[in-house]
Amino acid sequence: MMVRVKTQKTIPTAVIRPTMKYQEKANQILKYSPLDVLKAGTRIAASGRSDFPNQINNAVVFPSVLRALLDTRVKGLDEDMLVAASCAIASLVERPHLNEEYIIPKVNDPRILPIVIRTLKDAIKSHINNYNNGMVLQKT
Repeated sequence: MMVRVKTQKTIPTAVIRPTMKYQEKANQILKYSPLDVLKAGTRIAASGRSDFPNQINNAVVFPSVLRALLDTRVKGLDEDMLVAASCAIASLVERPHLNEEYIIPKVNDPRILPIVIRTLKDAIKSHINNYNNGMVLQKT
């Protein structure tokens, strides 16, 4: 199998955590490194690997999510809240710094924790206020 791209606008990402059932297929997919897809003609590549730029890693957001959940004492998040957190993280990449090798902040960027906590707390409060009776999120 070979990597092919139709246009330089393609941004392949390989973010995968396979279960045993899909391990064989995942191993085939994971044969390709960001270098492979860049050589195939893409302009930007992102993966879960820390040895390449644009590491997509859930560690970017886990501490912030946990802190927000503990502080607000709710049991879960909905999709809108997660999108809000994603947008907050993306907002940290300022236009002058945005380039092919920097589309997401690094895992250890100190700006992530406070902005995501604040964003999630605001989203949770808004959710609770909007769904006061029959809340989807329940306080503990």
